[in-house]
Amino acid sequence: MIARVTLELALRKEFDYLIPSDLDGNVEIGTRVTATTYLEAMESREKFIAQFHSVLSETKVDALAVPSTPIPAPLIGEESTTINGKDHATRALLLRLNRPANLAGLPAISVPCGLSPSGLPLGLQLIGANSSEAKLAAISYAVENAIPSIGNPLND
Repeated sequence: MIARVTLELALRKEFDYLIPSDLDGNVEIGTRVTATTYLEAMESREKFIAQFHSVLSETKVDALAVPSTPIPAPLIGEESTTINGKDHATRALLLRLNRPANLAGLPAISVPCGLSPSGLPLGLQLIGANSSEAKLAAISYAVENAIPSIGNPLND
């Protein structure tokens, strides 16, 4: 209990400028994670990383190509996005498809790949294996050059 109180005080008084207010809930949730749960999560993470590298190696794939986000770029200040009649937190949607690369500590890059029907930018995320940053940069360069320029949606 003392460690939790100390953490909360430190975060609120000393480091509150480091944590955006919309992440306060995440910090609160993090204070409830037990050491056992944390260690189990780290074990699952290691298995995920091993499986990811195994698939890339066995299939001889240099990178995975997946959407950067499940939605087009939101309008500034858009906090909620409706999908199939259900509202979702826009921030959560924007981060959802980044989780696999972030969880595994893998290099990833997003390149523009077109516009939505409403003219908002769409992105293609390329995820590579550990230490494949140079190869990933070359792939992303080739992809960007192969896709017609979308221009600047704000000026068009």
